Amino acid sequence: MRKLQAWGGAAALLAALLLGGCARQDTATATPEQAATPTPEVTAESTPEPAVGLSTNPLTGLDDADYTGKRPVAVMLRTLDGAQPQWGIASADVLIEGVTEGNTAGLMALFA
Repeated sequence: MRKLQAWGGAAALLAALLLGGCARQDTATATPEQAATPTPEVTAESTPEPAVGLSTNPLTGLDDADYTGKRPVAVMLRTLDGAQPQWGIASADVLIEGVTEGNTAGLMALFA
């Protein structure tokens, strides 16, 4: 029973210490050095205009072609000895490797 109480007390102390660092800092208690420091001015920056006819690739985030109204395509690829060599993997936007059957690995190529 004492061991459980000791663990509970330690957990409460740890929680108090961790949450104590999250306390809000008031600006009224700032030191004179902090109050005298000038704040940098925020300038409005113009956002770059997107190129006409190009949209963002939903898989990579690049603006390299028009993807408006198009859906990504996923292709499953086997990695067994009889299924190699594999061509076109380098042109995939995303390539995911995972276990498919037992200890056999497979690839999924995503094309935007």
